[in-house]
Amino acid sequence: MANNKSKFSIIRKYNVSLCSSLISHCRLGKSRDSWILENMISPSLIDEWKNKYEDFNDSWILALFAQKEYWETKLLENNKSALRMIESINKQILLEQVKPDKPEPDKPEPEKPKESGFLSRAAGLDITKGN
Repeated sequence: MANNKSKFSIIRKYNVSLCSSLISHCRLGKSRDSWILENMISPSLIDEWKNKYEDFNDSWILALFAQKEYWETKLLENNKSALRMIESINKQILLEQVKPDKPEPDKPEPEKPKESGFLSRAAGLDITKGN
């Protein structure tokens, strides 16, 4: 005989444990809608429970704060990581500016002064050696 039982069941009855389940779910950055789907709660019951059960209504609101806190924390962590990367890049830029990327071309040899003529040669002066 085939099993006709469904693999899932839709929650139709309120339970106070749903409040903490909802907030815990949203603390992971997940949405309230995904919580509804994950717990197989009939969407038509959400408004009814918010109106009928103060705890659920408060939890419904707090869940948004929990979700927001998660994403704010992630954003700040990512910004810190981004700032570290920018600092690293800035250091690399500074190093590139300090050391040239191309070696300086060889400087030409200083030009030797020319002999001034007959008199200096006759006197035995070598003006190229700075005598």
